[in-house]
Amino acid sequence: MSFEVDEVNTSKLALTKLKENPYDCVIIDYLIPGVSGLEVMKMARGLGIKTPFVLFSAYGHPELIEELIKQGVADFISKDELSLDVLQYKINAVVSEELPDEIQLDDTPITNQTIGELMSSPPQSIDSEKTIDEVIEQLNSFGVGSLLVKKNGSYAGIVTKKDLIRKAISQKLPKNATKVSTVMTATILALARDTPAKEAYEFMKNKHIRHLAVTKDDAIVGVVSVENLLDKNNPLRGANYLQPPLAGPSGEYPTPVPVDGR
Repeated sequence: MSFEVDEVNTSKLALTKLKENPYDCVIIDYLIPGVSGLEVMKMARGLGIKTPFVLFSAYGHPELIEELIKQGVADFISKDELSLDVLQYKINAVVSEELPDEIQLDDTPITNQTIGELMSSPPQSIDSEKTIDEVIEQLNSFGVGSLLVKKNGSYAGIVTKKDLIRKAISQKLPKNATKVSTVMTATILALARDTPAKEAYEFMKNKHIRHLAVTKDDAIVGVVSVENLLDKNNPLRGANYLQPPLAGPSGEYPTPVPVDGR
């Protein structure tokens, strides 16, 4: 993925550019003269600008990173890990994976199909003993954003692009030696294949996930992503945005079915 880049040196110019042009991503220093990069993002949000922000700083404390993510920052890069390869990897992952924040179900056209009709089946998977390098290769090869992880022939977790960004790169784990089991999410959330897309979308918003396993008779038969659930005429489908969906309104959500790891 290649990029066209505009460069500015003040927060005022950054906001002016954002108002004048659509951008896939903003890369900004956390500490800049007069105002923080986080404050610039908040001002942009106040203007209705949804462009995702990736912040970098010399202070890569876990508490700071966690707070920035909570505030809606798409990702964080510590300056001591900053390189062209890391920057390009994070931008690629960010602009190819996510959708705008503050999406509300009522405003977002969702297909009327069931998740069984929309899922990728059979699901792509990888063995828990494989390395991060092999995960990246397989994600790119299949053009997917997640892989189910198998251990001893049964599903033991799921690994996503976001897992790689927030765990592998941020913690500087060696890609050629770190096993996928180290960075995977051990809990696999799933819904039955006859679940309507609108219910699944609401459930995924509530759980802050972008990939959901699909089951038939309690066994996993596929995987569906947030983008799969969008109506084919939805202008957000395939767009280069990146904030994770917010929790849905309070109320009843579909109950995850028990998952058989077969």
